[in-house]
Amino acid sequence: TIKTLASSDAAVIASGTATFQAALLGIPTVVVYKLSWLSYLTAKAVIDVKYIALVNIIMNKVIFPELIQHRANEGEIAEELKKILFDPDYRDGMASSLNAARNIFAGKRPSRRVAEMIGEIAAWEH
Repeated sequence: TIKTLASSDAAVIASGTATFQAALLGIPTVVVYKLSWLSYLTAKAVIDVKYIALVNIIMNKVIFPELIQHRANEGEIAEELKKILFDPDYRDGMASSLNAARNIFAGKRPSRRVAEMIGEIAAWEH
């Protein structure tokens, strides 16, 4: 639930809207995503994206580390969590980037602003 996420020091979340919630709450997060190989190869052939976490897409940089497919394993997840929990520079850098991301949505409805940004990226006309 959102209360659990809000009270966490860090999170491991499958890519989706929960990663955006974590970003808005300022919770350092490791994003994981693993599909069957056939689904992964199909998606890779059809969709060309640089990032999978919404906050990374919006900011056009890695804020939340993304562990996809073979990298979504307990060893790499543990390493990322260790950096978040025990490396102050790493954690502070992530927190600073999260603050910048949250400022984009300050005083606005996040879902509306995301839709606007997607429109801008896709060059939709108003």
